[in-house]
Amino acid sequence: MAETVKHSTMTGADVHTIARWKVADSAALSALVPVTGDEFKLALNLEDNSFHLLTSVSPITWIAAAMDGVDGADGIDGAAGATGATGADGATGLTGDTGLTGDTGIQGVAGTEGATGAVGPDGAAGADGIAGSDAVWTKVTQAFYNSLTPVSTTFYIIVDEFDMLSLFSSGQLGAWYEAIDISTLFQDIDATIPVTAAGDVIHAILDKSGNGISIEDSRSDRMSYKVSPSRIAIEKYFGLYNWVGQILVPTGGWTGTMVIATEQGTASYGVSIDTATEDYYLARDSLPGTDVIGVLFRDGVLSTEEKNEVEWYFEMSGATASYGNVTDFTEFWLKRSEITSFPLIDTSNGTDFDSAWTGCTLLTSFPLIDTSSVLNFKYAWKDCTSLTSFPPLNFTNGKYFYNAWEGCTSLTSFPANAFDNIKGADFTESFLNTNLDQASIDGILVSLVASGIESSGDYIFFEQSGGSSPSSVGNDAAATLSSRGWIIYVTGG
Repeated sequence: MAETVKHSTMTGADVHTIARWKVADSAALSALVPVTGDEFKLALNLEDNSFHLLTSVSPITWIAAAMDGVDGADGIDGAAGATGATGADGATGLTGDTGLTGDTGIQGVAGTEGATGAVGPDGAAGADGIAGSDAVWTKVTQAFYNSLTPVSTTFYIIVDEFDMLSLFSSGQLGAWYEAIDISTLFQDIDATIPVTAAGDVIHAILDKSGNGISIEDSRSDRMSYKVSPSRIAIEKYFGLYNWVGQILVPTGGWTGTMVIATEQGTASYGVSIDTATEDYYLARDSLPGTDVIGVLFRDGVLSTEEKNEVEWYFEMSGATASYGNVTDFTEFWLKRSEITSFPLIDTSNGTDFDSAWTGCTLLTSFPLIDTSSVLNFKYAWKDCTSLTSFPPLNFTNGKYFYNAWEGCTSLTSFPANAFDNIKGADFTESFLNTNLDQASIDGILVSLVASGIESSGDYIFFEQSGGSSPSSVGNDAAATLSSRGWIIYVTGG
């Protein structure tokens, strides 16, 4: 790792804080549950603006860390005065004032004492230290650092770049694309007219893995080059992507890992891409973010360490880590039928999951993501035909569940008490064409009774088909719901 380089202020998406987490106080710090791969990342305690370094996740161990503010600049020499009649020595200039304390950060070090001058005005006070709250430490790659416009209050740490080619060094199949290498971007499908400036249309992106798997787009002018950071912007057409950026996956396809890094988030997925029945596109029906910073495909599963390195590499080139700032996840992974496993990403600020995973037909399980703020779950997992069970997600803020699990034809197991504390109820067609066992449908109906929700005039629907009929326990719960104005349709009922 290279030494720290001090730079001037950056704004917007270019600024990446050193803190992986921000917590309100020490209690919130203790409540954090980091996962493997988070070691040696920092948390910022907003109560006293202190940093804490995670040294272990088992057990969870934090150690205090600190950074000093930047020294105030030297005081200006006092101006020369006229020589005294007897040639007496000039008076010593006053000591420069202490640099001002940063607004919320560490106080600047005292300004250097002004030099002694002849008789004349006092030396000026030392310049203020940089305000601690504005000082940002951001780790970047050398390539990304070279693309920056200098700003005054950002400090950059240039890190050694992960050798992405090592992932293909033994002849592994796959592809690697990134926007920061503008030499791989072309305005024509034959890759003869290079992209040179922001706004240029992109019709071809060259593969950097050595496998020669280019991205070609002959259908539209909806891929373009943007800067700060360098990225590939993909525009929707009437709200849809509609097959943008064909990736020429070779015969036999790829089974392994896909990493997609965007301005809104970065994540690694298990994938199985088969082009025998249809072509593969970077954005056929959906894209988990807005503008693309980089994408990597590798035939053969990457290790956890390799996934972390690839994600870190793209984040150092301008991508956002995880998805902690996203509120609307509508259609982010819609019909991503190549995804076989989904990562435990940060969805803590998510409020809308409308159609987020609809048609992810190869998902067999789902992680315990944070859904505590989500209001809208409509169509969220519709037609996830390989899901067999479901985790106990937090639905306490949920209100809209219609068609949420419709068409999950392999779904047999669903957690009890899932809906005890929901805010509202619309379960129209929510469990149609599923395969729930009796304990699961009983548990769902009993949980809806526990929610206490009654109709205020309009009917409330709950619909399930396929799988088992409720037992007497479930039928009693259904009768209670009917007395509260619900319309209940269940298997055998």
